[in-house]
Amino acid sequence: MSSINITSGVSIFTGKGFCTIEVDGKKIGQLDPAEVRTMALHWIEAAEAAEMDAMVLAEMTDPEGLNLSREIAGQFIQSLRRRRDPR
Repeated sequence: MSSINITSGVSIFTGKGFCTIEVDGKKIGQLDPAEVRTMALHWIEAAEAAEMDAMVLAEMTDPEGLNLSREIAGQFIQSLRRRRDPR
């Protein structure tokens, strides 16, 4: 599994905070703390959406629930994703 680590720092020249980004132990750059917060929020939202999609799929295909085909359930979940993120 890959790892992404974020560490805090502060510039001795400007006094502004920054975050250093490392992927698999390799420094790849620095970002403004606000950018890191935005990225973190997107990760949390994606994780929540993935778990919700799994629950919807389970409920829609459960023989004791709606008992729909995985194809129909999958199409429904894709439709939800488009509404969730219309990019």
